[in-house]
Amino acid sequence: LAYSFLRGHTDLVVLPESTYDLILFEDKWYVPGGITPALLSLPFVLLFGKTFSDVLFGVLVGAANAALMYSLLCKLVENSSTRIWLTALFAFGTVHWWLSSMGSVWFNAQVAALLFMILYARDVIQNKPWLAGLWLGLAFLARPPTIFSALFYLLVVVLRERAIQPILKKMIPFGMMLAASVAVMLGYNQLRFGDPLDFGYSYVRGSN
Repeated sequence: LAYSFLRGHTDLVVLPESTYDLILFEDKWYVPGGITPALLSLPFVLLFGKTFSDVLFGVLVGAANAALMYSLLCKLVENSSTRIWLTALFAFGTVHWWLSSMGSVWFNAQVAALLFMILYARDVIQNKPWLAGLWLGLAFLARPPTIFSALFYLLVVVLRERAIQPILKKMIPFGMMLAASVAVMLGYNQLRFGDPLDFGYSYVRGSN
C-alpha cells in the first residue's frame, strides 16, 4: 500500500503472492483497515522498495512501543525499578511481542495504533490538546475503534477544569485534530468505494 501511495494510487499497483484478506472492489484490489501503517512505511519503501519486510516494520514499531511505554510510565510511576518491571511485563508478558513479530496487515495495524495510543495518553497527561488530538487521530487511522478513547480526554479535561470556558479551550484544538483525521478516513473511503462510510470489510476476499 505504501508503494501504491508513492505512485498516487489507493488501490494496489502490485499484488502480493496471495490476495487472501485483501479487498476486491470493481476489479481493483485494496488493503483493508486504516492507512497509518502504510504512512509509517513510506520512508522505508522509498529507500528499500516494495520488498521492505513487513515483519521488520512490526518489530521496529513494537520496539518503539516498549520505549514509549517506559516514557509514559515515567509520568505515572515514581519508582524506577517498578517502571522497568512494568515495561518488561508489557513487552514480554502480553501478546504485544507476538503481534509485533508476525508482519500481518492486521497485526501491524494493531501495533501502529498502540504506538499512537501511548503517545496520546502521554500528552493527555501533559495537557497538550493539539498533540493529543493528532496522536489519537493517527491511532484512529490505524484502527478506527480507537476513536472511542476520546472519552478519556474529555473525562480528564472535565475533572481538571470543571468550568465550561477552559474545558472548551482545550476541547476545540483536540477536536479539530481528531476531526481532520476522521475527514482523511472518510475521504479515503470515498476514493476507494464511492461512499465515505464504507470501510470495505464486506468485500474482503475470504470473508464470506
